[in-house]
Amino acid sequence: MLETSDLEFEYPDELVALSPVSKGTSRILLVSRDRPVYEEINWSRFLSLFKSGDTLVLNETRVLPARLIVNRPSGKKGEVFFLSQTDNGHVWQVLTKNMNLKAGKVIELPGQIKAEVMTPGRITTIRFTSPVDTIGYLNEFGEVPLPPYITELRGTDKSRSEDKESYQTSWAKSWGSVAAPTAGLHFTKAHLDELEKAGVNIRFITLHVGAGTFMPLDEGKLKELELHSEVVEVGLETCQSILKTQAAGKCVWACGTTVARALESAVWGSGTGGTNIPMIAPFRGETKLFIHPGYKFQVVEALLTNFHQPRSSLLALVAAFGSRVIPASTQDARSSVEKVKQVYKYAIEKKFRLFSYGDLTVWR
Repeated sequence: MLETSDLEFEYPDELVALSPVSKGTSRILLVSRDRPVYEEINWSRFLSLFKSGDTLVLNETRVLPARLIVNRPSGKKGEVFFLSQTDNGHVWQVLTKNMNLKAGKVIELPGQIKAEVMTPGRITTIRFTSPVDTIGYLNEFGEVPLPPYITELRGTDKSRSEDKESYQTSWAKSWGSVAAPTAGLHFTKAHLDELEKAGVNIRFITLHVGAGTFMPLDEGKLKELELHSEVVEVGLETCQSILKTQAAGKCVWACGTTVARALESAVWGSGTGGTNIPMIAPFRGETKLFIHPGYKFQVVEALLTNFHQPRSSLLALVAAFGSRVIPASTQDARSSVEKVKQVYKYAIEKKFRLFSYGDLTVWR
């Protein structure tokens, strides 16, 4: 049985992308799901992979500038990271750093906004003491919640003003994520227009990426781990397009692991997941679906995704997708992981840029 440790690999810090390149100029690695074959391709060839009648699904979530830097009376800076809201936005679950919080304590946030600590802990619950337009407030005072592997390597230059635009897809719409669906960062609106003119159906889902995406998986057997939940909405128009694409024998493309998780969750939500005829249907709610080697994909046939961190749930999903053959044994499952590691080894040797601001892989 696969362990979390099977998802470990080493990489040089100098290949971690600390800022993006211009949209449409990333390097692209094409990987075959059927054979141990991979090659770098240019953007022209990449766009030609999409055929008339295919459906490309994108995540239209928008990233909140969810990290607040707090000046404490001691002079030491603290941090409040907004995760999710309840009670019309007045009550929030947050992560904190260097804050020394106790129940009932009132903390002063930037802009002279005050919040009371309701329940301290690994995830703390706070309540604003007066009504606040939280989205507007975070847009004014918050910083983009870049992954730790970027901020740590940036040193003192952790947050840059351009991140508010560059760490957002061109079609971002619905506020709610604390991380970007990074596979979408490569595209411009012009790319989507070109694909639509070629007969490709462009459709959207919403999956609000949670802070759990930054956290390495707990030690243990993958099959026994429980994954963090995320809020998902897959609408009727997207489902209808996918069903039409499948009926025509065309390809369903997921732009990112978030889209793959959302679409697969919608199939299971329909009650047909795991049957001989899985059918996607509109779905709205939370998903805890953990996709790892041994999982049989129900609807996604091609995956666009960046390179992912070791021991991450995202890497586990890619390992599951990397082969169309469902592992019949632990050894087969380990082979799926090994294939991904070989792809990553090649990418590192060829100096592809890694992770959120890095280059693109195409698995098909």
